[in-house]
Parts: sequence; C-alpha cells; structure tokens
Amino acid sequence: MGLFPQGFVVETSSAGEFIKLPEAGASLKLLPLGGFAAGYEYWTESGQCIRSTTKFTETPHMRKLNKFGKPETVKQWVALSVYNYEDKTAGVLYLTQKALTSAIQEADKEHDLSLGQVALKITTVKNGQQINYTLMPIPLQVVKAGQVVQTEIGSQTPAAELLSAMASEIDLDKLTAPVQIKEVADGAAPVSAPTAANIM
Repeated sequence: MGLFPQGFVVETSSAGEFIKLPEAGASLKLLPLGGFAAGYEYWTESGQCIRSTTKFTETPHMRKLNKFGKPETVKQWVALSVYNYEDKTAGVLYLTQKALTSAIQEADKEHDLSLGQVALKITTVKNGQQINYTLMPIPLQVVKAGQVVQTEIGSQTPAAELLSAMASEIDLDKLTAPVQIKEVADGAAPVSAPTAANIM
C-alpha cells in the first residue's frame, strides 16, 4: 500500500520545512513512521502561511513576490511523520520541493515506507546557486546467506514500541485542519493554518 495514496500526483512547488533539511554537502537520516498528509499553501503579504487540503479557489492577501524575488505561487506540500536519527526524536518532514517529494514517492512505491523497515538518507548538493537533494533508501534489515541481518542503521533504530509512542505524539490532522479565510480590514492578516509549533 505505502504512505502515498494511490493516484497521488506531485505538482510544481519549492521551499519549506519543519525538520530542517541538511546544509549543502551534509546528510540527514530519517525513518518514516507512517503518518502522511498533503495539501496546498501560499504566503500572505504579512508573512503567514495559509494551508488547505484542497486547491484554493481564491488566495486573499497572497504576497506578490516570494523570498527569492520571484512571483508567489500556490505550492503543493507533503508532510510525513518521521524519526530523526541525528537528534533521536520524532518530527514532521514538511516538503514543498517537487523533486525530493517525487523521489520519496518512488521509494514508497518500491519499499512501502509505511512499514517502518526502510530509512531515508537525504543529502543536499549545491551546484552554484542551484540546490538539489539526493535520496537513498536504507533497509533496516537485509538477508545474507538466508538469514535476516540488521544493518548499521537498523541497529541505531529504537524499538517498535518506542517509535509507535513517538509517532502517536504527532498529529498531522492539525496541519490539515480547515482554514477559515475571511475578508479582513486593510492591513490585518487573514486567519492562518496551524504552524509546526502546535502540531506536536
């Protein structure tokens, strides 16, 4: 089955996170914990992120330019609950990077990431001004000479009960709560969706 619903399509997007993606030349190892959410977002002139699980029919107060000076657009986002091997905590991998999201979706099709048996190594590569991400699935166990053997990352993985307890503390539904966008007085900000701080 996998984490990604059948028929899910990655659409054009870029930038944003809850678990910080690694700096150029560095890597991050994460274990998906089974949680998945997706939707759309845009940023307002006042710097608020407005999220929805469905495509927006209108985008009140959307900023004209993004932080790179390019026209602002509605972006698709994907959020996964994950275990972070670096700081040994569970958190939310929040992505709007199209290529990285597509790579994780392909890994999910091949390895069924919902089973918690394959970790993901994300590496950031910078070529001039261009930033790219590479993804390498790492199984927690492999079969050698007919026997199941724990890999190095498998030996660093907490017990299933602990991972389950960590995952239960992450509520991705708060990310996808309906957003009430109402007309407001000039200069006032519209109501925004939950932030990373209040989903855990």
